Amino acid sequence: MKKSTKEKILEESLELFSQNGYSGTSMSDIADKVGITKAALYKHFSGKEQIFDELLTVGEEHYENNFGSKTKLSVIPKSGEELVSLSMKQIDFTLHDEDIVKFRKLFTIEQFRDEKIAKLATKHFIEIPENMYSLIFEKMMENGALKQDDPKLLAAEYIASVAPMINMCDRQPEREEEIIQRISQHFERFISLYAVKQEKYREETKMEKTIFELEQKMWEAALNKDENAFLQLVSEDAVMVCGGFRCSGAEYADLIGEFGIASFEMMRFEVIAETDSLVQVHYVVKTVADSEKNADLAGLFHITSTWKKLNEKWTLIFNMDSRIINAE
Repeated sequence: MKKSTKEKILEESLELFSQNGYSGTSMSDIADKVGITKAALYKHFSGKEQIFDELLTVGEEHYENNFGSKTKLSVIPKSGEELVSLSMKQIDFTLHDEDIVKFRKLFTIEQFRDEKIAKLATKHFIEIPENMYSLIFEKMMENGALKQDDPKLLAAEYIASVAPMINMCDRQPEREEEIIQRISQHFERFISLYAVKQEKYREETKMEKTIFELEQKMWEAALNKDENAFLQLVSEDAVMVCGGFRCSGAEYADLIGEFGIASFEMMRFEVIAETDSLVQVHYVVKTVADSEKNADLAGLFHITSTWKKLNEKWTLIFNMDSRIINAE
């Protein structure tokens, strides 16, 4: 669908603000970027501040719908593993959503020059995630999934090292894989200290069995380097995030021939969200490389997958892994 002039103005303004800062961008800059006259720009917005305010309104709604907030929680994790899965999905959104990245760069540039933006930076970098996780931890404690403690202090501990690592990734995107691993390790350490261990054995649900078998077939296709079998399970448009590398299902299938593992073992498998047409699962997989040159494929990994029912068939539409460092 063709974008309206107003939508183009907002899009190009955010791009300029993220590159030059709010104070370093003029209405003339915006008009030139959009390809309209300054007079035409003023027909849509009274000034730069109105553009910025509308960008914030749209951006905050987008952020809350995808990341969550204290007043908009999609799910309360039932275990430490579910908590890590939720958090890593939020990290993926934070790192890869283009508009959120641009807002973060804008806040970083302007936070020491503009009091309003400084307050917004504090709100989005600290207050929103801290308040949200404080509520999550409070509910998890009530449900017996976390040890009793001060949820506000735990929330501060949980997010404290994440924001600096996200900013590091903005500065040095080539270090994304390392940074995601460090964040995952931080979350793992947290649940090792505060999560209440769940019963190891419980009745397996029908859905767990169904999706477990599909995940196993997907790994077997990768193990056997069978691209066709892989695409029978995975949507060509699926979002695949592997070691910080992001690609489609079709692009990932092209890499199957280079997937050098000798064996795999799936552990701690559970359904963490379920509807009639969507299922999200989390588990840990242990892989063994088939040769020394593929040693980087060996280890323990957190896996989060989302399956969607399309034409009465379950199809993978999202998959993300993160390496567990120094884990037993």
